[in-house]
Amino acid sequence: MEPSVSLLKKVLAWRGGPVPAPSYDLKKAVSRLHQVRALEALKPGFAQLKAQVEPQHQSLLAQRVGGSIDQIESFVPEVEAALLCMMGGNDRAWDRAHEIGADMVYLWCARAGVVGATHALLLNMEYTEGGERSRDAAFNSFFPYIGPWKALRGQLAGASQSDYDQALGLARRLAWGQVAWLAAFAFPTEEDLVDQAVSEVLSLPQAMRGLGLLASARTGQQFAQLCAHLKNYLAMEQWTGIKLTDYLPSSMARLGDESFEGLRVLGESAEKAGHKRLLGELLCELSHPGVGPWLQARIKDKAYAPIAHAYAAKSTLSSQSAPAEPAGEQPTLLSRPPWDHRLPKTRPLIETVTLPELPEVVHFSPARLQFILEHTKQRKSTKYRELWDELPNDSFFPEELCELDDRAWALKVWNESPARRWNPYSLRNNYFISVAERILACFGTQGLPGLLTCLSVAPDVIYAALSLVESARLAPVWAEAWATKKKFRKLASGWFLRYPVAAAHGLLPLALGPAGKPRGYAEAALRWLAARGQRELLYKLAPGPALEQILSYDPLQELPARMPALPAWFRPDLARAPQTLKGVTLTCASMSNLAFMAAISSLDAPYPGLFQTECEPSSLAAFAWSVFEQWLQAGGPPKEDWGFRILAYWGGDEAARRLAPELRKWPNQGLSARAAVGLDILRYLGSDVALTHLHGIALKVRSKALQDKALEHIQEVAEERGLSLDELGDRLVPYLETESLAAYGVSFDELLTPVANIPKSAPAEVQEAWKALKKDAKTVVSVQLARLELALTSRRRWSSEDFRELLVNHPLLIHLVRRLVWGIYEDDRLISSFRVAEDGTYANAADQLVEVAGTVGLVHPLDGSLAEWRQILADYRILQPFAQVDRSVHHLPGGFEGRELDLYEGMSVHAGHVLALESRGWRRGDVESGCLLELQRGSFRLDLNEGIPLEQISGCVVCLGKLYADQELHLVSPVQVSEAIRDLEWLSEKKLISA
Repeated sequence: MEPSVSLLKKVLAWRGGPVPAPSYDLKKAVSRLHQVRALEALKPGFAQLKAQVEPQHQSLLAQRVGGSIDQIESFVPEVEAALLCMMGGNDRAWDRAHEIGADMVYLWCARAGVVGATHALLLNMEYTEGGERSRDAAFNSFFPYIGPWKALRGQLAGASQSDYDQALGLARRLAWGQVAWLAAFAFPTEEDLVDQAVSEVLSLPQAMRGLGLLASARTGQQFAQLCAHLKNYLAMEQWTGIKLTDYLPSSMARLGDESFEGLRVLGESAEKAGHKRLLGELLCELSHPGVGPWLQARIKDKAYAPIAHAYAAKSTLSSQSAPAEPAGEQPTLLSRPPWDHRLPKTRPLIETVTLPELPEVVHFSPARLQFILEHTKQRKSTKYRELWDELPNDSFFPEELCELDDRAWALKVWNESPARRWNPYSLRNNYFISVAERILACFGTQGLPGLLTCLSVAPDVIYAALSLVESARLAPVWAEAWATKKKFRKLASGWFLRYPVAAAHGLLPLALGPAGKPRGYAEAALRWLAARGQRELLYKLAPGPALEQILSYDPLQELPARMPALPAWFRPDLARAPQTLKGVTLTCASMSNLAFMAAISSLDAPYPGLFQTECEPSSLAAFAWSVFEQWLQAGGPPKEDWGFRILAYWGGDEAARRLAPELRKWPNQGLSARAAVGLDILRYLGSDVALTHLHGIALKVRSKALQDKALEHIQEVAEERGLSLDELGDRLVPYLETESLAAYGVSFDELLTPVANIPKSAPAEVQEAWKALKKDAKTVVSVQLARLELALTSRRRWSSEDFRELLVNHPLLIHLVRRLVWGIYEDDRLISSFRVAEDGTYANAADQLVEVAGTVGLVHPLDGSLAEWRQILADYRILQPFAQVDRSVHHLPGGFEGRELDLYEGMSVHAGHVLALESRGWRRGDVESGCLLELQRGSFRLDLNEGIPLEQISGCVVCLGKLYADQELHLVSPVQVSEAIRDLEWLSEKKLISA
């Protein structure tokens, strides 16, 4: 067993051990001792203690009691021992004795070395609780008082050989009774001391002072005997002030797999869940063959279950173990990570920079500005001003200020009033015109002070409005939002990129000024801007060493104050070992450092080192997936979901392919939060493959919440690319890999099912490629068929150029495009129809070549007759992927008016059929509204009489209500009406009981 990094952090030092002697902060120790002495000066009385000290030292003790505690002009062990007793050493301070004694040992080591500290501590043990000094007097053997001995043990580990020998001689001469047990703890390499102490501890029924011997046991048998003898003290931490489990990592580091039996005994005795988890994690550090069966036998225990699952991964991942020895030189970042050699923080340089003022501009489009002003009434100020002093807080609607004729008074009131004066609902309300937009439209940038005052009350609305304003004084606001507010980070990033000059003018004076949080936010934002092509602008505005210091800061040194401990479920020895670009396989230590980088990262702020690993991408992706599997085996603990997020950093397209099917299942298994994180990972990956799967979930998935979140991500991507959702969907259709199967005549039928002549004797790689193609096609088919049918029913249009590039020239979609009838439209009126021939040319119903220009769309039967196409498709043996030429059409009854259609009201249908409407373009709405079908012009709503969420009725029968339109039905497009009725007709065929 090789101790892991996380285990070694918990190991107590010993001479010749794997961890160095610990350092201590003498200044803090002295400060604490000053405070303790002030409280304990009369316990026990000074006179009583003075009588216990040799006469020649009594005056010195008086000086030590009244003087500064860290000023030891003449170190006398006898005096120091009495002083520690007076301050609460030994048994009388229960909860604080460990810390008091440890601080005093550090002070002694600093003033008299480890030999003097050993001497004074041994003499201190001669004092009883009553302040008497006698080796013969009984003392409380229940209280362990290990704290000062732990401090001494650490200092002995780094002492010179001469000092160590002298201290050991004192221990052999002065240690007596149970004090010898503590000496054996402090000198764990001295076999005679340890063996004698263990023997005595095992012979007594109460031996809590022997707890420290758990970290000194020389053999596995000694350790197991001690664990069995001391196991009852696991539950007594609140009485002793120490934890038995604190001494176990040292035993494991000393004994390796020999410590298994002792840990097993403690694990079977533990009652508290916290103890069980800790002991389970310690057992997982061992390579002993008994660990797996022991954990598996406790798989039903809630505390042990996640650990047992994590350890079970060994059976499935052992064949992928990393080599024990490196195959070559490891990457510098992974062999010497920044957290092992943190650079000292440099004092920031301060410079005075004077920049010219920039004009402030609100970037409303003319149409939007006109719309806001037209919807802002005008009224006199008199009544409003009279009410101002009379009504309480939360009474005023700030949008009314924009309507007052006294503009100067209105602006003054807006900018100088506290946020509590305004009605919070009004501030947050963002119907078609928000308060913030009205303020900017009416007052321009003069209204910014008031907006910033109300920012904490209505951040969503006000940040959205501020994104329209180009102003240097907003740069610090956006810098803070970028650094501290995850929700608005994207909005802040967009503002910086749109207005880099204003951002630089606002950030540079802060970043070059005095230290503080605003400076930190500004520095981070400037580095972000510089990395996105604005470095030259920044140097032009503020050339000098201070800016150079800011921009040259190594982001790899941006580390948390405390690095997280890697959990027990992460086993680098069982993970897929990545290889460097030079073909070198990573060691377990390097893989642990990879995991550390993932653990300190978030999707919003990934650690920069993640992208500087020098590893081959595909092997890094395999490593990420194997870590994800370990996380799943451990039960997917949310607090350690870096084991999931690691797929975003290194998983690549293969992770997206494998993850997407799982995301669809998780909400049904009660894992909606995990599925939501999975969507964030797909969004972060951002490749066409990842976005294709994200788009597929946005179009079709059982969970409405998951679908809505996926749609939100897709809308963000579309906005970033300046596309509509439909246009983005066209660009996310995957190109299935068929090149390796070209010799076998691969083609696709009308449902995009791949067809090929693959003999059983084909090579294994061909068989694998064929399986992968069928799997990918199955994922793609439902989404693309649904998209094209929705394009028909929603009357979507393409330019002739996009039609050729995105549909006809697409190697997969062309198999669907050739089976459909297309039309050339002008002002949404069908001019002519055509099909795409096998050679990619366009042919009309007379089979003549035609030129296509202008707008193209799928022809609906209500656009024009498709009867002539029926025979042509039959002649060419073309099967359509969905009904188009033979699509049924429906009309309203003659002279029908109104918004409600009740032809199907009261019809009882199995809920599963209602849910199936989603594949026909319907989308779930609110609980009260059943389903909502959104079309290009107008919308329909189908009510369910039960009025309950569809997610809760999948196994029920539901009763349909009315079909509503948002306008008079005779004004709605005939195609929209026909499609809505067609779907309800389909439902009527599935009806159970008709009213």
